[in-house]
Amino acid sequence: MDILSIEKPTKPKRYRTSYSYTQSDLELMNRKRQRANELGILLFSLDGDDSQSELKELEDYIIDNFIDLDIDVPDDLKKKYLALKKEYLGTEG
Repeated sequence: MDILSIEKPTKPKRYRTSYSYTQSDLELMNRKRQRANELGILLFSLDGDDSQSELKELEDYIIDNFIDLDIDVPDDLKKKYLALKKEYLGTEG
């Protein structure tokens, strides 16, 4: 069989899902992203680095208890997180 004679498949029609996001869903997602961006937190990451467990635990706590619940992160918690992150980035390499 000659590889050059293999027919390339054509792209099917665009997949249509039965679910569509409402405007309020989109606004909620944007608020979450904005709050996470203020702190430099990646909401969707496959992070396997356990070298800074305190920083990761605080990040998970902020995401679970504030960002996912669409609540502002308290200033003292923001300061603590940003200080830990700065310390980690300063000693990272």
